[in-house]
Amino acid sequence: MKNRVLLILFSTSLLMWGCGPHPHHPPDFDISGYAGCRHIGNCGPENLDFLLICCDFLEQGNLTEVVARLDAGELFTPACPAIVLLAAECYLAQDRMEDALDVLNSQISQPFNPDEAMDLDRLSSELESALREQIARLRNSNDNIRFLGSLNLYNTRFDFREAIFTEEMNVLMEQEMYDLVIRRINPLSGDYKSEELMLLLARAFRETGDNNEALAVLEEALQKGGGEPVIREYQALKSIMLLREYPENLKDIENIPWVSRSDFAAYVAWRFDISPFLTRVPIIVDISGIHDSEAIESVVSAGIISLDRNRRFKPDKPIRKMDLAVYLSRIAELFSIKPIFRNVTLPGDISDAHIAAGAILYCLELNIIDVESDGLFHGSRTVTGKEVTEAVDRVKVP
Repeated sequence: MKNRVLLILFSTSLLMWGCGPHPHHPPDFDISGYAGCRHIGNCGPENLDFLLICCDFLEQGNLTEVVARLDAGELFTPACPAIVLLAAECYLAQDRMEDALDVLNSQISQPFNPDEAMDLDRLSSELESALREQIARLRNSNDNIRFLGSLNLYNTRFDFREAIFTEEMNVLMEQEMYDLVIRRINPLSGDYKSEELMLLLARAFRETGDNNEALAVLEEALQKGGGEPVIREYQALKSIMLLREYPENLKDIENIPWVSRSDFAAYVAWRFDISPFLTRVPIIVDISGIHDSEAIESVVSAGIISLDRNRRFKPDKPIRKMDLAVYLSRIAELFSIKPIFRNVTLPGDISDAHIAAGAILYCLELNIIDVESDGLFHGSRTVTGKEVTEAVDRVKVP
């Protein structure tokens, strides 16, 4: 029996001369830091050759070659626990966390023994920590694609973490991926829907034009004891919906916390005579049956507010400060209003390449809109009804 075992080991050594460095190590040798190599003695014969070669490369410091062989799919499937540990550690060493997690979830040929299970738990903790560090590094970067990918990877591979998930949803909202926010938050059970997540869900519904769903979410949040932010959002949405239901309340627009595109269109059509500037009425696919449809058609026809590429007006979408600047600058151009101030410069948070830079500069020259107390413009901030009425009052039509 002893001679037979020696023959097998000798044959294995001969075979490996042609496919990598000679595995001169016995099956129990240790390479610090690689659990897969420590557990080589537990590896099945179908994986032993591959594992010996990889450990030999690692001892030489050649991690790249090992990863190349892993990428090439050389390991036997199902793999033994030692191979799984080795592959996960190598991918982690190259900051390829998704591949490391895939390996840890791969099919194995035998259960992890207690020592291997301890290394598996340790490696899972290291992966979680590494992913959290990557999220922290990317949080303030401009690489939103990788940042979102890291957040999503964390939420799908580890136990649900509300803070990480909420951060991912906030980034998706910033990217205006409202439908995705709805698909991600809506299926969560009530226990996982925090007040902040329900506010994000309501805002996502509002941004997609579904005020009724947004109201239902806020009512649910109130039933769960929602705090002041939920109450404010609920009251604001009810005011918007009341304004839409009873257009004669348009004079009260200054009392609402934010102004939708539809509200602004109605207010502009009420405050200005834009009939001389109307051209052919365009096809608008999402305003059928709403009270402000004629006003919307007027401001679109006059070129004050544009449709998206799918001919949608998005009547319920709140307008931001940069949107207000664009719309008011177009009104000023229609009426040929001349600037009041000269030598005005853009605020520090608006670059020359900003999509609304020209409109913002024109509004500052006209003294229609002001920078804020910190000297910045804050163009992404939603504007209130009072801000809209004050800005419109400053548009001095000849």
